Amino acid sequence: MTLTVRELDLLIDMAENRLSDMLVVDREDVREHKALKSCIGKLQDLRGRLPRSKAAGLKDLMIGDAANDAVMAVA
Repeated sequence: MTLTVRELDLLIDMAENRLSDMLVVDREDVREHKALKSCIGKLQDLRGRLPRSKAAGLKDLMIGDAANDAVMAVA
């Protein structure tokens, strides 16, 4: 699976919007709130570990097998 920077940013934005709109009223909501915060953290961590090379394309960096293949092809 491959994700671009734009797609990661979109997922982070969507999760943050959901989190900001949540009204926590019961235990299930608390679990969902914690899960969303964890998800956002993991997506941000993944976003922060993107390669910064010519092979990555600068505008549309990718994560996954296709990104590794692109790096190997340029190297």
